[in-house]
Amino acid sequence: MGSGKSTIARMMKSLEPHAAVLDADEIAKKFLKKPDLARLIGGLFPEAQDSRGRVNPQKLADVVFSNNAKLKTLNSLMHPFVVRAIRAQISKLDEKYVILDVPLLVEAGMLDALDFLVIVDAKKGSIITRSKFSKKDLERRTKKQMPFAKKKSLAIKTLGKGRVIVIDNSGTRNATKEKVRTAWKLIR
Repeated sequence: MGSGKSTIARMMKSLEPHAAVLDADEIAKKFLKKPDLARLIGGLFPEAQDSRGRVNPQKLADVVFSNNAKLKTLNSLMHPFVVRAIRAQISKLDEKYVILDVPLLVEAGMLDALDFLVIVDAKKGSIITRSKFSKKDLERRTKKQMPFAKKKSLAIKTLGKGRVIVIDNSGTRNATKEKVRTAWKLIR
């Protein structure tokens, strides 16, 4: 979280204009607006609703990132919806390349949908500087995620070492662009 995966996805898209980019966060936000799902989530997390009874994503994040059981409940509801939507969209696309911008891709069990995985990493200081979240909130959220080393290990075990690329996004934008170019050449 906060490492720059969406930035890297946009950089890759700029290198391959005919590639499609699917953003899991955007898909999840659309699902939260669906009346049936919003009612279900609102019923499970009433403190995450606004005055009109709609799910407020920020309030929902505050609720679930302060309670492991609630985070598991939300993930068990949202992951299947988002994964199905991504897989359905992929099946309808004609583009040769599809770039998935998915924060919890490994956790959601989507490695089987990939030819390559690009893991974006960054030093803690870089993440804190760039993030829209406070340092405390970042740390709280990061503790709830699978550790980087475990995520990388699972990806290598599933895809093979040559198909897992790590981009360190701690440096300058130009340095990151060069790393993205190198990664994209390998993928192509």
